[in-house]
Amino acid sequence: MADENILQTLKICRGYLLQTIKDVSDEQMLIVPDGANNNILWNLGHLAHGHAGLIYGPCGLTPPVPDNYGGLFTSGTSPSTWAEAPPVADVKRVFRESFKQSIEDYSSGAFDDFTPRDLVPGIAVQNVEQAFGFVCIHEGVHIGSIISILNLMGVSK
Repeated sequence: MADENILQTLKICRGYLLQTIKDVSDEQMLIVPDGANNNILWNLGHLAHGHAGLIYGPCGLTPPVPDNYGGLFTSGTSPSTWAEAPPVADVKRVFRESFKQSIEDYSSGAFDDFTPRDLVPGIAVQNVEQAFGFVCIHEGVHIGSIISILNLMGVSK
């Protein structure tokens, strides 16, 4: 049975992030301001890729994100290495739809066969609820990054 508390927490985290970027233009999504390593679009793609990998991978399920997201959005990547920026609308769509899909899959029991996974050596998530908890922490970190990018661009939030 789905834990409604973790679902509500996930929705709050994602809602806060979406509220933070609701007035950001597509052009602003692509700016890497001086003092930043990435742009807002990279942060969205990184969150979609990371969320899907952390939740679907330990269950042996195919994540609902494009295969090329690893090369674009894994930790250590940067828009400076992109041959071409992925379309903003596509990344936004994947960001929203993959999240909705994971909520549906969780509610249906698709993640019941979760294999514990190390986040770093010695620190593991034991079940999908703990993984979703870490997803919230990860999103919080990137909300801070997005707000910093907006501040560097002179856009107050």
